[in-house]
Amino acid sequence: MQIAKKAAIICANGLGDCLLMMVAALALKRQSYAVTIFHKQQRYLSPLFPNDYLWDIYAKEKLLTFDLLVLQNDLGKISLEIISNRKYLPKLIIFFTKEHIAREPSDFLFDPLQSMVQNIAYAMREITSLYNTHNDLLLPQGKHQKYPKRIAIHPTSGNIKKNWLPIQFLLLAKELQHIGYAPVFILSEKERPLWSAFCTIPAIFFESIPLLAAYLYESGFCIGNDSGVGHLASNLQIPTLTIFSNRSLYPLWKPSWCKNESILPYLPLPNFKGIHLRIREWFWPIFVPLHKVISKLHKLTKYP
Repeated sequence: MQIAKKAAIICANGLGDCLLMMVAALALKRQSYAVTIFHKQQRYLSPLFPNDYLWDIYAKEKLLTFDLLVLQNDLGKISLEIISNRKYLPKLIIFFTKEHIAREPSDFLFDPLQSMVQNIAYAMREITSLYNTHNDLLLPQGKHQKYPKRIAIHPTSGNIKKNWLPIQFLLLAKELQHIGYAPVFILSEKERPLWSAFCTIPAIFFESIPLLAAYLYESGFCIGNDSGVGHLASNLQIPTLTIFSNRSLYPLWKPSWCKNESILPYLPLPNFKGIHLRIREWFWPIFVPLHKVISKLHKLTKYP
């Protein structure tokens, strides 16, 4: 009996990172690999996918048991450790989003003008000869876009510097109500203390990612910052509008499984890091006005 080849997908920490790298996981599964996903939040994410994937938390010594390793390089501690030890590891392929001194010919440097989904699909085509932009995300029960006027608004992210201001999201929600939509803030339970006191708009605090996915699946649209929730909505074929803090992030990191629009600060903002005046990081929301967001939403709703 032939023993299945074993591959490991080593993701960065975010929800979106996992969803994106599962495109690579599916490609390898279709090539008869037994695929293990290393992710910090593996116990929360594994219910989103079929049970023929294995899930684990990263440990360097575990990597020696695989035939193939695929690393999403995020320049974090784990990535740097793997890169520095690559000569001792099994076959390793690294996905770089920026040029790096450690990149080898077998690695992939992503095109910054293409989305992450497309870049990963192109890379896996070189590895497996199969081109595929899908992953194995399980669709929730319920009717897709059952509530077409419901707009799920996700006003947070893993990095506060990437967030449009809370008051701006509140004003957006009120305007959406005024023009006939049903906006709802979608948040995690840990965000309840702050947002339940702040919100005068309906808000739901989710205890798990599968419950969030089920809610998104029945919504009409999703609006939010650059975050994993936008990728989850897009992955569920829900049209998304993403507010980006930095123009350079937009082409690569936009949610692209479904119809999408993005809005960027309308003026190029300088950063004077040498004198600790980080204008771009903290003042960009001023340059994303409410009427621009509403205009982008109207454009998104008119797509066939």
